[in-house]
Amino acid sequence: MMNKTILFLSLGLTLSLAAQEMFLKPAATSPTGWFPADDIRFEVKGTVPAGTAYRVTDWRGQAVCDGTLAGAELKLPKLESGYYRICWNGDEASALGFAVQPGPSSPPDSTATSFALNTNQAYLTHAATGNPHLPASGREAVSGLLGQCSFSDAREFFNWKGIEPVPGKMNWQLFDDNFSLLHQAGVKITGCFRDSPRWARYQDGSDDNSVAPAHIPDDLLAVYRFCRSAAERYRDKVNAWEFWNEPDVGFAQESAWNFASAMKAASLGFKAGSPDAAVLTGAMCLFPVRNFVKSAFASDLDFYYDIFNYHTYLMPAEYPALLQEIYALIDRAGRKPPVWFTETGTNVEGQAALPSCTPGKLEQSYEQELMVAEFHPKSVILLKQLGAGKVFPFVLPPFNEIGGAKMWGLLRQNYTVKPAFVALAVQSRLLSGTTLLGECEERNGVRSFLFEREDGSQILAFWSRSPLETQKTENAARENSSPLEREFVLEAPAGVCHVTDPFGRRETVKAAPGNTLHLKADRYVRYLEGLSGLKPAQPAVKRDAAGMAPFAGDRTVVLKAVLTRNLRLSSGRDFVDFRSESEPVGIRVELFNLSAESKQGVLHCSAVDSPQPVSLAPWAKKQLDLQFPVPKAKTGEFRFSGRFNEQAITSLVIPYRKVGELLQATPLPRAGQPDAWRTNSSGKMSIRGNSSENSVVFEIDFRNVTNRWAAPSLPLLLPQESLRGAVGMEFELKVDGNPADAMYPLVYFFGNHVQAREPYPQPTGEWKNYRILFENLKTPEGVERFQIALSGKQEKLIYQVRNIRFLFRSEK
Repeated sequence: MMNKTILFLSLGLTLSLAAQEMFLKPAATSPTGWFPADDIRFEVKGTVPAGTAYRVTDWRGQAVCDGTLAGAELKLPKLESGYYRICWNGDEASALGFAVQPGPSSPPDSTATSFALNTNQAYLTHAATGNPHLPASGREAVSGLLGQCSFSDAREFFNWKGIEPVPGKMNWQLFDDNFSLLHQAGVKITGCFRDSPRWARYQDGSDDNSVAPAHIPDDLLAVYRFCRSAAERYRDKVNAWEFWNEPDVGFAQESAWNFASAMKAASLGFKAGSPDAAVLTGAMCLFPVRNFVKSAFASDLDFYYDIFNYHTYLMPAEYPALLQEIYALIDRAGRKPPVWFTETGTNVEGQAALPSCTPGKLEQSYEQELMVAEFHPKSVILLKQLGAGKVFPFVLPPFNEIGGAKMWGLLRQNYTVKPAFVALAVQSRLLSGTTLLGECEERNGVRSFLFEREDGSQILAFWSRSPLETQKTENAARENSSPLEREFVLEAPAGVCHVTDPFGRRETVKAAPGNTLHLKADRYVRYLEGLSGLKPAQPAVKRDAAGMAPFAGDRTVVLKAVLTRNLRLSSGRDFVDFRSESEPVGIRVELFNLSAESKQGVLHCSAVDSPQPVSLAPWAKKQLDLQFPVPKAKTGEFRFSGRFNEQAITSLVIPYRKVGELLQATPLPRAGQPDAWRTNSSGKMSIRGNSSENSVVFEIDFRNVTNRWAAPSLPLLLPQESLRGAVGMEFELKVDGNPADAMYPLVYFFGNHVQAREPYPQPTGEWKNYRILFENLKTPEGVERFQIALSGKQEKLIYQVRNIRFLFRSEK
């Protein structure tokens, strides 16, 4: 039934898209469909049949104007600010969206509320994306659009591998051009890199040019120099820098403490090149906050960042718990660092429903676009209410993931603006430069948030509470799609106020006798101007200004560790375990002097009795190979510290656990039987046994499939196979073929009120044991089935699994 329905929709829309492309596109002066009120022009393409009628509707579907297509250009009459759709011959499916908006407001003061976007236009607006509808200059079109709005900041990636493929030879041209365009648009840039050239690494032997898995660099001198060069070059354009993207998931394979070491070097380099620019932590993204993040911070990361940085794709109902965990991690010694979210997004709209003008890339239906338009403005306000600083919705240019099935872009594949972009632009125009005072008392199911301008005038952002903010899962949030229209009364000063709808249409409202306003709300954010003197019921959370924690020592000597003997890194990359109780432990400590001053000092290791003397030349590295017995304690840490030129240096901390003594493994023999598994994939899956390797083989054919995922499922026989008390699992897995073609390694758990997933490291072409300690699965007793999942890049994916065991706390 579902496949037939999708096929029907696809065939129907293919004709509509062809008609859309034949007849209309925005004029070259407004390629994104963002128009001033008195100059709304479209190019009429191809041969238009005689009598082809067009109709313009507002975002609610109400007719605004109509006429007949004729000639090479269509110019519409002047329209009020808002979001519109134009269709022909009554075919709503062929409607082309566009916006009519005023120019931007004045740029906000840096200390006031400002609004940002994740743009990534350096990579997503070039010919290699394969988009046949890319404007003649995609970056110019996107930057030009930003220049007509009031967004203050844009997050952009840059590429170390591409800039410096060999040491010392740099080519900045792509980023010179891109950053200049954004700078001319009046946008401040947050720059982030998430890759490293092969010559800057020695802990891995591959460089397949993919983004994930990426590899954190090992040469901290090279990290420092590159970051200093970038910050110097773009000092007038980039006001904030990030080192790395989502190292707690698949964008890194290295340990938490080595991420911390590399980020320290990057921070020092950024500050050397541009002292006034802010340094952000590499953006983590998982919830609950994983032990990887806590382990990284144990190595004194507090002294190397100005602003804490996170990504979230949670439902807003989870935001309070997420911020509570973040604050518990970073609020130390009276300091409350600011928090930015440099990526936010949602999956509430589900898989994109329609084919697009770009082969292999799906597009959202209009109903799905409106779901996202509800989400983003609410998300920004709710995060700011909880204390977040800048919030960067993901992402402006058209961008698909998961084999083309997930559409993230705030622009369509044809580069026209979606409702969500317009809603964010309206929010930015009205609220930039204000201060969020807090949330007012809820009235008849209507939430409202009070903003104040410097002159004391106030704006109320309000909406009907909806499942989008009350439900914790996307499926539950989709169940009620009604507008949720509600009326409420607000005490207001005498005079005239104005209400602006989510897409910019403004209307006048007057207070009734008794100075009350009778207002209507629905699930989308609206804005009431003309208020004064109101007080919030719940003040917004306030955080400190950006700035690094003071350190009474030398931050320029940075320690890094290489595991050399009898240690294995945990699957979460947050601690080490011991291969043997009888063998000594080996760790190579690398000391980097990231300064022009010679250093004399000692290195201390918590596992070694005597300190190690060290001399460090300027801009130099030394290494010490340490060996010591396995400690007696079942849990603990190896702490490395030191003093150089009579000053303390920041520490390197490696947590350890004797997992073999803490946990006992219980095999699940039935998992070795092919008929115990159930097929579950977007492609055609077969399951068979491999007697020579005692494994179960999953082979998936993804031909003619864009969203390529595989998640074979094993139902548990309850109660005898109950996971009550389980704290983790182990299994062996290998990929047949090129392991770089396998993505998104995850184990899913489902059951009675249970829906959780745990990542495992990127698989290889050899058998490898994976041990997962549960961080997201809180109620294992409710698990009824689990899935060992991978996604594929190619038309075929084959992987094998064996020796599945669940881990329980040892009674020893």
